Amino acid sequence: MFLRLLGLGLVLFLSAPSYSYAIVVSTTTFNTTIGPEGLDVYDNVGVIINGSHRGTGTYLGDGWVLTAAHVGAGDITLGGVSYSPIDATVGSAFTKQLDNPDDSILAGAEQKSDLLMYKIAGTPILSTVSIGTAPIISDVVTMVGAGWNVEDLNNDNIPDKHYFDSDFNEVIEGGHAFSGYLKGSGHAKRWGQNYVSMVDQLLIHDDIFDTVSFVTTFSDSGTSITNEAQAVPGDSGGAVVKSAGGGSGGVDV
Repeated sequence: MFLRLLGLGLVLFLSAPSYSYAIVVSTTTFNTTIGPEGLDVYDNVGVIINGSHRGTGTYLGDGWVLTAAHVGAGDITLGGVSYSPIDATVGSAFTKQLDNPDDSILAGAEQKSDLLMYKIAGTPILSTVSIGTAPIISDVVTMVGAGWNVEDLNNDNIPDKHYFDSDFNEVIEGGHAFSGYLKGSGHAKRWGQNYVSMVDQLLIHDDIFDTVSFVTTFSDSGTSITNEAQAVPGDSGGAVVKSAGGGSGGVDV
């Protein structure tokens, strides 16, 4: 199983340091490119292109987008339309890097988190996203991001499973400590679900951004979640919905 840290405060997919053997969704993932019924925030999640950086952003309303600071303020595509930032300069009236909670700063975290809000030119016709409270252990969260596709070398809509020893060297099934899936080619917006396994964790991204975070753990067996998911590179800036039905009640992004 693999750990993936997801940012808290305003909850956000963050690209935590990890092996590339991260999971997209444990079962057949290809039907998850369409948002599930009741997941109101799905259409508010779009792809951000910022120079050579590609990530995900979540449209909150009134022209404001929330993403990861390491993704930056870039052009975001929502509903097939690309919207540009008014002023991508961090610290301007239109681009703000968010602070960590005061208690985490006292515990040694940097003041600035890996969370960024910026305003775009134009107004997408989308619902307003409300910010929910932080999840607790055992909460089910629904994640939406536009990261890497899962590997499917046979093109049969069945992800290719791999097995690894404790040092993450690939081995045959049976003598493995971990199992999972590799990233494939291309990106797509997907959704999936998982349980929150740890909270109030401090994520340090590239020794630059400290962010109070929570953890989800991918388990290839023994889970009651059909579309079990884990964030991968490119999902940074995506949304997390903390309601059992995936609806708008209690949205974290």
